[in-house]
Amino acid sequence: MIRTPSPAPRRLIAAAIVVAGAAALYTAYWYAAAYQLRTGLEAWTAEQLRGGLRIDLGQPKIEGFPGWLRVRVGRPEAATVAASNAWRWQGAAIEARSRPWRPWSIAFDGKGHHRITLGEAETARTVNVDASGLSGRVVVVGGGEVRSLGLDLKAMTVTTEHPAESLTLAVAALKFDFPSPPDLGFDLDLRGLKLPKSAATPLGDEFAAVMLRGGVSGPVVDQDWPDVLVSWRDGGGVIEVAEVTVRHGPLNLSGNGTIALDAAMQPVAAFTVRAEGYSETVDALQRAGLIKTGNVTGTKLVLAVLAKRPSGGAPYIEAPLTFQDRKLRVGPLDLLKFPVVSWGR
Repeated sequence: MIRTPSPAPRRLIAAAIVVAGAAALYTAYWYAAAYQLRTGLEAWTAEQLRGGLRIDLGQPKIEGFPGWLRVRVGRPEAATVAASNAWRWQGAAIEARSRPWRPWSIAFDGKGHHRITLGEAETARTVNVDASGLSGRVVVVGGGEVRSLGLDLKAMTVTTEHPAESLTLAVAALKFDFPSPPDLGFDLDLRGLKLPKSAATPLGDEFAAVMLRGGVSGPVVDQDWPDVLVSWRDGGGVIEVAEVTVRHGPLNLSGNGTIALDAAMQPVAAFTVRAEGYSETVDALQRAGLIKTGNVTGTKLVLAVLAKRPSGGAPYIEAPLTFQDRKLRVGPLDLLKFPVVSWGR
């Protein structure tokens, strides 16, 4: 009697063939994607050069098989080709990575030292950026168009040749969305920001927190600066601030509103705000010479009338905050007048 082979071994052999075939196909796909990534980087740098920007990525390493497509660049550099408005960036080592099956979602890391040179020769100015954490994620769609960009920063220090010009930032989370370019959505959360002494406000040089969420709409035309800004204004450009929070010295402010440009290319804004520490803020403005001593009492009196005093809580005001004709107003009160904004050319 002839015994027929059990079907089990045949099934195992068939399964092994399928697995081996799938592995071979995936391996071919990964190496093809790695090759396409390398040639894409070369094409991109060549395209940037035609546009006046020289980018040097050295010899990028592409690795990560089988679970990642990972690019490592040791010492990236970028610089303008033209001498006018010249700048140069020399970066720390950068790693970018994505899953082979989700190549449109790219995570990146670039912590360390970054050096930016502005200008040429004896007029050049150097800015050094050091961050113990610098990471993020960019999402692209067909054709390489950026759909969103996120950036996380930790323990960042920005310095120049002048020690008093340093800026420090404890932590920040920045998110930008491009739902239908040129429209832009933004969500910024900065903690522990310390400005250079030259940029300090009457309330000091430290911000405990700055949070800003909203969007920018309006046309962005390929024009020279500031013509592009004029076209943006004429096309109905506006910044919608859905939420803003600032904790700066004695001031704790939150609110929402809009910002635009008027016919004279000066900023105009209309907000509704809630503010604590308003009395201390007026005192600081008076010490800085921004409010005349004779006007302090009247200013505080108007704010006191607007104020609410919750039981067990700090007094606060809820009022319109507007900026028009270069004047900052809180409710009916003219608080400050600012100089003309020059956009340069």
